Amino acid sequence: MNGHRSAVLVIDSELRILKVNVAGENFLKSSATNLIGYPLSNFVPCYCPVFEVFNLSLTENDAVSDYDVTLDTPGIGRQTVCIS
Repeated sequence: MNGHRSAVLVIDSELRILKVNVAGENFLKSSATNLIGYPLSNFVPCYCPVFEVFNLSLTENDAVSDYDVTLDTPGIGRQTVCIS
């Protein structure tokens, strides 16, 4: 995962962070130690559109992807992300 230049986060069905690469640490402005095991909502507000995509995936019990999703949060700033 650390070979990717893009942020990579692996989350479970309860939306807890299981794995994160160095780019993900930089993106969320926190270390893997502070991220792994904690809900994504601790770092990204629940109103962000990424949660809609994750919840759809859980509801459909299938992989869902979305591209050019805009996150605009005080901690992260305005970023465009792809979810797969």
